Amino acid sequence: MSDNARQLDWEDVRYFVALSRHGRLSATARDLRVTHATVARRVTSLEAVLGRPLFERRADGYSLTADGSAFLREAIAMEEAATAALLHRDSGNELNGLVRLTAARALADNFLIDHLGGFHERYPDLDLELIGDNRVVSLARREADIALRLGSPKDSDLLARRLASIAFGLYAILTALKR
Repeated sequence: MSDNARQLDWEDVRYFVALSRHGRLSATARDLRVTHATVARRVTSLEAVLGRPLFERRADGYSLTADGSAFLREAIAMEEAATAALLHRDSGNELNGLVRLTAARALADNFLIDHLGGFHERYPDLDLELIGDNRVVSLARREADIALRLGSPKDSDLLARRLASIAFGLYAILTALKR
């Protein structure tokens, strides 16, 4: 195996493929949920390993060079092989075990309970414990595995993603008082 093959980093290749699809650092960074500097650094690293430029940097974005186009075919084959390997690994592995899901009481009672039937049918070997409580439980102390919250987490070590937006309304019925 050559020295270059030993230095080839799949993550660099993955970033290269994504940039070739998007053509712009910012769009690629958004797609991969990283900074544009990370994308640029990964592509530069790959170009250094291969010893040739893969993109022409232009004001309107990144365009593949002839070497980049040739390498893209190989990179896409690598991506397809990695995807196939993951699918093969995951086929036959049924989800099972206990998962603790915590959510605000109102969300658990008025929404989640009604929507978990399909989830149970799809994953019958998964035991889901729903904790409908307004107190904040600690994921770090394994008090729950997943927490649905009505706001951003304060703990920066947590992986968080907005699932939906909720609108609130306040309603009242006023009746005339008789004297």
